[in-house]
Amino acid sequence: MNYGKYTCFTAGRQGRVLTLTINRPDDLKAVNKDMHDELGSIFYDAQLDDGADVIVLTGAGRAFSAGGDMAYLKRIADGSDEPMLRLADAKRIIFSLLDLEKPIIAAVNGHAMGLGATIAYCAIPSSCHRKPRSPVPMSRLAWWPVRAALSASCN
Repeated sequence: MNYGKYTCFTAGRQGRVLTLTINRPDDLKAVNKDMHDELGSIFYDAQLDDGADVIVLTGAGRAFSAGGDMAYLKRIADGSDEPMLRLADAKRIIFSLLDLEKPIIAAVNGHAMGLGATIAYCAIPSSCHRKPRSPVPMSRLAWWPVRAALSASCN
């Protein structure tokens, strides 16, 4: 599988483990339109990758993901003609994670906010060299039923 078409991700291999690294470190991996589009297809590509049995998802630099790209969102709010993110695109990201038949491990390095937190919750959390952090209070309480429901739907 050729991951060279992705601009917001890098791919590396160690044996049959595929590591996908969110690679916008200068923006703390804030999710812009390009990354949103790539998130909608990279997990489908990983599923079709015969050379990978396990997927590790991590972020380059000091955070996993800062959530939405506020500059992009502000431009849209100010009337930019840039395309907005659609619900169908967001569903494609989550469904591609749920449809992935290979284990995906979230190596969360630092903060995971917004969509980054959602993706991390859909994956298997790992212990990592930095303490994963999510400032969302519901991440400590209300997400466990979501995780349970997602796990049950995969069995």
